[in-house]
Amino acid sequence: MRRPYCVDIFVNKKPVSLVMTILLLLLVLPGAMGQNWKYRRIEIVPALGSTFFFSDIGGYPPSNNLYGLRDLLSGESNIYFGAGVRYRFTKKINGRISFSRYTLKANDLNGYNPGRAFACTTTLFEPALLGEYYIFRNKSENAPKFHNTKKDRYRKIFRIFDVYVYSGIAAAVYTVEANDELASNLDISKGKTLVIPAGLGTMGVLSPALSLGVEMSMRYGFSDTLDGFTSDFSTSDDIYYSLGFTLTYKLWHVPVKHYKRSH
Repeated sequence: MRRPYCVDIFVNKKPVSLVMTILLLLLVLPGAMGQNWKYRRIEIVPALGSTFFFSDIGGYPPSNNLYGLRDLLSGESNIYFGAGVRYRFTKKINGRISFSRYTLKANDLNGYNPGRAFACTTTLFEPALLGEYYIFRNKSENAPKFHNTKKDRYRKIFRIFDVYVYSGIAAAVYTVEANDELASNLDISKGKTLVIPAGLGTMGVLSPALSLGVEMSMRYGFSDTLDGFTSDFSTSDDIYYSLGFTLTYKLWHVPVKHYKRSH
């Protein structure tokens, strides 16, 4: 019986042919698998961006706030970073586990009560379990070629974008650093609470394995002491927002059913 060529390479010790065969497989196989999203269900998602904090410190009253715009423009933004793992259950429904670290700042100097002079910095760690629903899915992910020509790229630019909404449940473990004016009125310096995240995101496909995105989210905390302080005039719990960039890397794997059939 004639030996297969792959066996013949090893038997006859043809190192050049062996190297060329391996390189060819590395180039062709991932591209072929990238045409089917089912082979890339698991995704790694690091994130980096800015935070905005709405608490009992700083801020303007609703009657003079332009629906929160003055708070947003005058507030102190800070940074958050994190990473997560996403799993694609269907083409439009994903699940995600994420771990993030937020730095939140509030200051009475940026509000209607500068004479009180309270200020705080809250460091918050947040594990979250999220569900995502895709309103639009890109058409290029499974295509044999992403862009055939430069003209085609601009004509079909919207075919490479995803748009999705997400929500879920999270926990916040936080520590508050207060200035001297706030320290004497501090209710707590550390704590933990449940958080409800909700947001909107979009991603642009760079390659079958890589996407760059932007996410905007609101986090509603079931606590009025994320800033360590509760005002006598407070009517709601504390809220923080985030706006940042995500980088999604899709891991290549063989589905279990396919693995069983091949064995």
